[in-house]
Amino acid sequence: MDLNFEEIFDGMLSVFGNNLKEGGEEALTYGQKVLAERKAGLENISKVFAKKFADLLKQYESELEDEKTTLESQLLAGEVIVKSTAQKAINEAMDFLVGAIKKLI
Repeated sequence: MDLNFEEIFDGMLSVFGNNLKEGGEEALTYGQKVLAERKAGLENISKVFAKKFADLLKQYESELEDEKTTLESQLLAGEVIVKSTAQKAINEAMDFLVGAIKKLI
């Protein structure tokens, strides 16, 4: 069996990107970065199981589920970072507004 992981990974990025477009460019970029960081691990798992352990499909799916959980956790962390940045920007903008009003009083 010939495993073309680059083609598979490109497909993963495409599906992933299509599902993150609604989150905006920052979410898409962060998501692609996280997925790219896990590429080697995903490729290694896929190659090992595709070549030597075809009869262990359930274990393969379990390993992929673990990778999915890892990716979801990292994406949630990214979401917190984005929200924190947005909250800081809002707070600073409001502080600026309050400061400007205080100068007028």
